[in-house]
Amino acid sequence: YDLVGVGTDVNEEGNLINEQNYTYTEDQNYNDGTYAKVVIDTNNIIEAQKEEYVYIQFHLDRETLGEILFDANGEPVNDPIMLENIAEVNSYSSYANLSDAEQNIPYAGIDKDSNPGSATPGEITTYEDDTDKAPGMQIVITNPRVISGTVFVDSTPADDLTGQERLGSGIFEDGETTIKGVTVTLTEQLEEGETGPARTYQTTTDSNGNFEIGGFIPDKYTLTYTWGDEGYSVRDYKATIYLAQERQNDLHWYLYEYDKTAEEKTRYSDAFDNYETRKAIDAGYEATYEEGGDIPTMMDSTTPLMEFGVELNDIYQNYAPTDGQDKIQFNISKMDFGIVERARQIIGIDKRVSHINIRLANGMALVDADIVDNGDGTYSLENGTQYVTFMPEQGTRFGQNGFVRAEIDTELIQGATITVTYEISVRNDSELDYSDEDYYNYGQIAEADKADKIIKITPSGVYDYLDSEMTKQEDGTNTWEVISDKTTYDSRLEEKPTVLENYYYQEYKRINESGSGEVTTVIGYEEFANQYSQAIENWTKENVQIARRSRLADYTVLHNTNLEGEIAPGNINTAYLTSSKVLSNTDEIELDNHAEIVEITRNQETGRDVTTTFTGYYNAAETVTVTGPTGENNNYIPYIVLGLSSLAIVVAGIVFIKKKIIG
Repeated sequence: YDLVGVGTDVNEEGNLINEQNYTYTEDQNYNDGTYAKVVIDTNNIIEAQKEEYVYIQFHLDRETLGEILFDANGEPVNDPIMLENIAEVNSYSSYANLSDAEQNIPYAGIDKDSNPGSATPGEITTYEDDTDKAPGMQIVITNPRVISGTVFVDSTPADDLTGQERLGSGIFEDGETTIKGVTVTLTEQLEEGETGPARTYQTTTDSNGNFEIGGFIPDKYTLTYTWGDEGYSVRDYKATIYLAQERQNDLHWYLYEYDKTAEEKTRYSDAFDNYETRKAIDAGYEATYEEGGDIPTMMDSTTPLMEFGVELNDIYQNYAPTDGQDKIQFNISKMDFGIVERARQIIGIDKRVSHINIRLANGMALVDADIVDNGDGTYSLENGTQYVTFMPEQGTRFGQNGFVRAEIDTELIQGATITVTYEISVRNDSELDYSDEDYYNYGQIAEADKADKIIKITPSGVYDYLDSEMTKQEDGTNTWEVISDKTTYDSRLEEKPTVLENYYYQEYKRINESGSGEVTTVIGYEEFANQYSQAIENWTKENVQIARRSRLADYTVLHNTNLEGEIAPGNINTAYLTSSKVLSNTDEIELDNHAEIVEITRNQETGRDVTTTFTGYYNAAETVTVTGPTGENNNYIPYIVLGLSSLAIVVAGIVFIKKKIIG
């Protein structure tokens, strides 16, 4: 034992009170070091038939407790030593029972059964009336301490929550998914000045997400959950919110709701992510494709510090007789931990035909049609739809891009001019998230901090790929810059892959690691999939640039800074591009126009990646085709009228000539 102190009483907190100012001396090597002897000087006169108390308090340190309970190999000792404590009157004096005025008169009285200071600790035959022995205490491990719990996925809505928060409840509830294979480690907290190694106890969650750790000794500990695989990427998931922050600095926080049964207790998530690791993860995945440096792929989520003692008030209801034996059973159950999907960061680009005009060589407007938003997310033709068929985009991200088809008599196509106006929109459909540690941990942020800490997305590279047969029309604003040199395009990207090229690389890596499958393709890339696969396999800048230039060989690259710049969730940037082409009747005309976000950045140091899971970085407008009549559902009246008009002109010319000759 280590001596804590001596006193006249003990307060409610278990601390000694020494109102009489007892003094004492200590001999740690008494009886050849088997005992420590403490001599206490009370200096009190105790009247006949009266009694006073002396309190002495000891402490059993962690190292000694470990030596008692475990052998050199760390195995429990079968019969630990008995811890003894003996008290004896070491010396005393007797006084005559006189009046107050004549007290403290020595009295020559002898107690023949109490020879002060004569006892030999451990030898009962030497104990007299002035000696007493406390019950011996033996610490044994019969019912090992046990911590158990479950690792789960806190549920959130499956749909996108644009402009809203994606937060879990912070509580494990019936029906939620659990996670197997998570490493759970109980780690001893060394006191200041102690040197390691600290004791650790480790296990993994089973197929139902449950774990149990037992056999640890009383001390201060943290519990750490190490996760990141089993389909739950640290990029896309985080520890769910912690709801018990008012208790986290209490070393006995694990005893919350101690007055409830295990079935009644609320199953809070009990651990926090390492926020420094989170910042490293989020910074790393915003970097270039090059894999220099170590980007964490696993997260350590740790509980607040907790202390497990040996007294009953350290366990409250967590003890019970076992197998009919009155032995303490220390079970801390429902030490749960939940992860949750992070707020989705969604940036997208939409491109559509908003107006089409076909003007004949003689200046006549044959087609002048707007494609308008019906207000419900659908589009339709307006302003006269003769000769034009419109099919909107089918499907969602990377789906069928739809078409606008004009059917015109072949003789009229020659020399006609088609003008197409495109609407390009860059939108931020992200869910609300804030780069703030308190918000990350607790789901709470001060209203005054929201504007500065909200996560916004910057599409820092937006390009349009216009069919090379089309010519960009000047609108007087010089909004669109023509990037005629593909090398310039590469340098704008700092000679690194675009977002989708990097997506190709990640997909290629994943498939190669799994040993089967082919690289997924997206609109605008599928024709050159083989080139990109080869480029990505070797993954050199030069190969990627060659593949990119092959893909863009038949396009004019345009750049518009108005589509770039920081965008808050729910906001949108829009620009229009007008282009034209003089038609000929030699071939069917098919015109394409694509737009792409090639680079993105985030304004805050933390936040989920903008990934292809929910985002369309690449969008193709409806394909515009001009063909001769197919004979299906055609309106021939304009052709007949136009034909009769032409015939009248010819006839009039002949009549005029004939008249001139006769005359």
